[in-house]
Amino acid sequence: MPAKNPSIVGTPALADETLLPVAKANEAFPVEVSQKWVETMIHKGTRGIRLESILIGHRRYTSKEAIRRFIVATQGTPKPKTTTHPPLQQRMSEEERKKARKRLGIAEPGSTPLPAEYAAVQKHMEEASIRFA
Repeated sequence: MPAKNPSIVGTPALADETLLPVAKANEAFPVEVSQKWVETMIHKGTRGIRLESILIGHRRYTSKEAIRRFIVATQGTPKPKTTTHPPLQQRMSEEERKKARKRLGIAEPGSTPLPAEYAAVQKHMEEASIRFA
């Protein structure tokens, strides 16, 4: 059994529509687009959506209906590329920050560090350098 042509998979509706050669398809868009852009939308698409086309002989065709479906499908709200998180200081309550400072032996902001706090930091740094050296 011959392999299916990926250019026509999912586009049986094109057979019943008025076909346009891809070379003229840019004229059917409501805004000015280049022929290269139309070809890119057929082969790569945008946001996972490709412009439907069909290959007949050695020529590729699309339709005004396919262009309309493509425009409607790509007008959705774009998904955010990354999820942003608030800085750690905003995620911790003031009580949690105080407990963390006490556990690590770090002075409260604006206060003068005590010698005992220096010793705790020095001890922590020595332990870290032994482990990773």
